[in-house]
Amino acid sequence: GLAHGFSVLQQQPTNAVYGSSYGTAVELDQLAYESPEFWAQVDAALPGLRKRPDPALDRFRTFTRRLQSETPGEFVELPTGQEVLRQYHFPGLDPESGVARSPFPQADFEELAQIARLLEAECGPTARLEFENNVRGARPLLNDDGGGEGYPDDDTWNRAAWYGWQFLSLRGVKHLMPGTVRSLVAGVGGPGPAHRFVGVARQKCQCVGSLHSDGRNYMVSSLTPLVAPQGCGITVGGETRLLEEGGPTVVVDNTFPHFVFNPHATKDRFVLMSEVWHPALRHEEREALAALFAIKDRFTVLSLGHAPWGFGDAELEAAISQGPAVLQGLDFWRDITWGLPPCGNSDRAGGSKGGFGGSRKGGKTGGSARASKGASKKGASEKGASSAAGNNRDAKSAKGGFAGS
Repeated sequence: GLAHGFSVLQQQPTNAVYGSSYGTAVELDQLAYESPEFWAQVDAALPGLRKRPDPALDRFRTFTRRLQSETPGEFVELPTGQEVLRQYHFPGLDPESGVARSPFPQADFEELAQIARLLEAECGPTARLEFENNVRGARPLLNDDGGGEGYPDDDTWNRAAWYGWQFLSLRGVKHLMPGTVRSLVAGVGGPGPAHRFVGVARQKCQCVGSLHSDGRNYMVSSLTPLVAPQGCGITVGGETRLLEEGGPTVVVDNTFPHFVFNPHATKDRFVLMSEVWHPALRHEEREALAALFAIKDRFTVLSLGHAPWGFGDAELEAAISQGPAVLQGLDFWRDITWGLPPCGNSDRAGGSKGGFGGSRKGGKTGGSARASKGASKKGASEKGASSAAGNNRDAKSAKGGFAGS
């Protein structure tokens, strides 16, 4: 399998074009990190950061200073073999601080082992069923060789990172996979999945991904196989694990250089991918990180007029229609279950009445226009969100780096 995979890698199209989106992500992130308005919003939500310094947030405080001061895109190689972005290097998560770091960390942390067991036993079967019945027919893959939209709305596949890799945001199709969303959130626990990659990752047959590090040492990735032909796997820090359909969930420390491979002649591989907070983070730090990145997503929409990674037009428009309190708060930005009907009233494939699973046409809608009538603050919020929906394709690459699976 591995030898065949490497021979395939030599024959497939260059991966460079699929990584070209990284610059957009860095630019949008920097616009937030360099903005006093953004940090004023962070201070308002997290008074323990600077207004009334909380000792439990000392490491997080150092992390926020690095976001503001370090040069974007610069990696540092750690003694463990990890490759971490200087800007996103969270302090105190290393062996010198008593924290084990290994390519497959679920053996080192019972919390991760428990998450893996819950995702395998409870989330995996539901995700396979919903993916096969609701998603595969309704959300066809893009053409890997070009043509069509490279970065459509987030209720369809996104072609990015490297040749043969496509990603479907779970937030964008949660009306098609509501049971998956609920069981994922329950399995991960705490403040829920980490930001960035929560969705279905596809690896084309006869393809090998780029060797890379995701560069953020405060998260790890969980990979739950949905459709996985024989021989698929992931190599992390020189160690390999197979990704087998019906097999175990694999937890990966994606700061170690890694790549995925699918040597099968005809069948693509699909996994449910969710980044989760590193277990060595304190509860207060996880909550602070979740709030920080939710504020960044909100700022990206309301102040910069772009849609952050994972948010589709339809969901933004649904939030707009409910008034400014939804957009100005953090629940919408943090909670992947936002907008789902009560448990037991799950949407059918194709959407639900009053939800955000209907047809997607363009960015601005009559709903946006109707909701814009009202107070000036409400109008300003909705103008930014509507602009973000309209610019969704321009910002669709804003992931902040390569994916891990």
